[in-house]
Amino acid sequence: MKKWIIVGLCAAVLGGGTAVWASGSSLVGKKVERIVSLYVGDTKVNTDAIIIDGVTYAPVRKVGEITGLQVNYESGTVKLNRKNAGDNSSNTSNLTRIEEINARLQANKEKMKSNSQSIGESEKKLGELRAKYGSDQTGLQGDKDYKYHLAFVKAAKAENADIEKENESLNKEKQQLLAMNK
Repeated sequence: MKKWIIVGLCAAVLGGGTAVWASGSSLVGKKVERIVSLYVGDTKVNTDAIIIDGVTYAPVRKVGEITGLQVNYESGTVKLNRKNAGDNSSNTSNLTRIEEINARLQANKEKMKSNSQSIGESEKKLGELRAKYGSDQTGLQGDKDYKYHLAFVKAAKAENADIEKENESLNKEKQQLLAMNK
């Protein structure tokens, strides 16, 4: 008997709460098409967004806090405002992002150095193979080592070019963040 009273009470509370929320929402009865991960820049928000009728709905407070905005709810209105200059929490998040950028730049530097060393070794091997075959370049084209080292050099140079582009973007973002912290 007690079990049924508790179940009934829970159903009434849950049902009543849903009815109140539903009465003020235009999304009532709408089907959630998809649940998607939410990122702000490279930062994953620890809650998901939903898509209903092709519109993505995200948690305003989480997005606001990550982007450094102050989020307030007053009389049925959500307000997003820039934080006061005296509030250093956005500066702290900027400094954290700058540290992340610096770490990524350092990792990229080490990867490019490693690639450059490997490119040098492969180019040396290519030179040795070219010397081995001399004027008979037809034999060189069928050599598996030659094909491997040629493909490796091409891929490593392309990777270094991609890393350089990423570094440019990271340095630009870093400069913007540093300017915001002044």
